[in-house]
Amino acid sequence: MLKFILGIIILLFGAFKGGIGIAAMGGAFGIPGLLIVVIGAFLILWSIGDFFKKISDYFGGQEITKYPNGDEYIGEYKDGVKHGQGTLTFANGDKYIGGFKNDIFHGQGTYTWSNGQKYLGAWKYGDFDGKGVLIYENGTIEEGTFKDGKYIGK
Repeated sequence: MLKFILGIIILLFGAFKGGIGIAAMGGAFGIPGLLIVVIGAFLILWSIGDFFKKISDYFGGQEITKYPNGDEYIGEYKDGVKHGQGTLTFANGDKYIGGFKNDIFHGQGTYTWSNGQKYLGAWKYGDFDGKGVLIYENGTIEEGTFKDGKYIGK
């Protein structure tokens, strides 16, 4: 808000200094005045951009990120990291759909390996943790409780 108000004041000062009218005629005061007008307009636009970014952050939204290694993320961010719900598709064919917390798998999610193996269930800081089902590519199923990425039992 401060940038917006400051931008209005600077813009008005620049216009008063003759930035718009005199610059068009090429007068001596035109260039400094025009520069002041441009700075004011920049501050106003910057503050409007910040406002819409805050609205976007508040309401969330889907963003698409393609990484140089071929991975792709479609989902929510918070403070520049994956946070909330999203889908991370790896270049090798693996895919994770579910919750993220501070860039790490967290909450409920499904990880599918390219070989067909799949885990569905709870995640805690990047590991299987809580109730879940692990289905191996050969069809073997482990269903129950996991802790720190390991199957504990039913």
